[in-house]
Amino acid sequence: MRKTLIVFSVAFTTFLIGQIRISADLGGKIGDGQYDNDTKMGITLGYDHALGSWNNINYGVGVEYQLNRGLDIQGAVGYEPKFGFTSIYLFDRYNINPTMYVGTKLGYAISFNGNDDLTREGADLSGGLMWSFGFGYSINDQMIVESGYASNAGTSEVGSVEEENINKSDITYTRVYFAFIYNFK
Repeated sequence: MRKTLIVFSVAFTTFLIGQIRISADLGGKIGDGQYDNDTKMGITLGYDHALGSWNNINYGVGVEYQLNRGLDIQGAVGYEPKFGFTSIYLFDRYNINPTMYVGTKLGYAISFNGNDDLTREGADLSGGLMWSFGFGYSINDQMIVESGYASNAGTSEVGSVEEENINKSDITYTRVYFAFIYNFK
């Protein structure tokens, strides 16, 4: 019981020096370069934890989870593939002035998942590199709005090793996003 209380106290205190974000991913493209599809708007939930600062640069680590979003396929009846990525990343923000910053994220999409319509052929999905850059504006000490461009990469493998018939595709999902961020200070 005592260990649980200590772990909970440390986790709660750590959470209070971070920030949560909710992003609207305003459409985008997903594909392998040969076949690309437009995507529907999606929601991404995230948590950033600041580790420190140096001069005008703040840096830290974060995690984000994309709620599954659909592909915008015209004329598809009974077929609605959806997908999402879960990523961990490092971030940095260069403070232009006390209320504005430019920032980047670089990390790894630890998971690339999809619904049954996306994986109907038994596709094995895995993550890859993620990156983004954006511009933020502090409304006040707790609230920030941010806009930027982001990319997630993953792979899709269809087939089996036994049959020696594996079709592997590198998938990239790019989008523009608009985020609302709340600081726990």
